[in-house]
Amino acid sequence: ALDRRYAGAYGAWKTLSRQDAGFAALNAQFEAWLQYRLWQLLALLSQLPQVRPVLDLDSIAWVLTLLLLALIERLTDDTLESAIHAMTHLIYHALFQDV
Repeated sequence: ALDRRYAGAYGAWKTLSRQDAGFAALNAQFEAWLQYRLWQLLALLSQLPQVRPVLDLDSIAWVLTLLLLALIERLTDDTLESAIHAMTHLIYHALFQDV
């Protein structure tokens, strides 16, 4: 089950980051950290067989970061499983050739 407290805390954090320069700077650091961690995961996955010959891991990590952060605020228990399936599908097809 989805723990809505985390989504609520993130929503409050985003609101504060729009109103306070200090929180905005911390939020930018958090988003950069998340993007880098996603990039590391993608780089690891890109070493597997059947990877696409040309990958822009920076752009893929950036888009996934934006998507994940947007989903945090919008997911419900009813949409969680389908969102996970869709994200898995997106990541797989972004990285690997269709066979």
